[in-house]
Amino acid sequence: MLPKRSAYSAQFKLQVLAHQDREQLSSRQVAALYDIRNSNQVVVWRRSLDQGRLQTLEIQKEERPKMEPERSREVPPNMVAPDAARTLREENERLRAEVAYLKKLQALIRSKRSAAPTTACAMACGPRVLTQASSM
Repeated sequence: MLPKRSAYSAQFKLQVLAHQDREQLSSRQVAALYDIRNSNQVVVWRRSLDQGRLQTLEIQKEERPKMEPERSREVPPNMVAPDAARTLREENERLRAEVAYLKKLQALIRSKRSAAPTTACAMACGPRVLTQASSM
């Protein structure tokens, strides 16, 4: 089972780090208090804060407008292009021909395999058996 991933807001991260500073707690302790699954995540947040990335992330999220999902335009089934239908028919024909070819090839291989033991016997028995059979 895969562990669940949590997305923490920048405000929550800053709150956790402020509590850690105020109470002089370790990363493990503060992670246990806030029910953060991976205590190393607090260390990563601390590094980000020290490098100034955590506050800029908060500002960027506020400024960024939310995107609306694009509405997919479905083509009704009766509006399928005639070229597409013809292309599909041609592909079907090619695939049927390929399947027929492979079936014939498979049958040929089977027939050669079934004929092979008699040829192998003739080679193993030697030419004497063949000459004796032809003289009878």
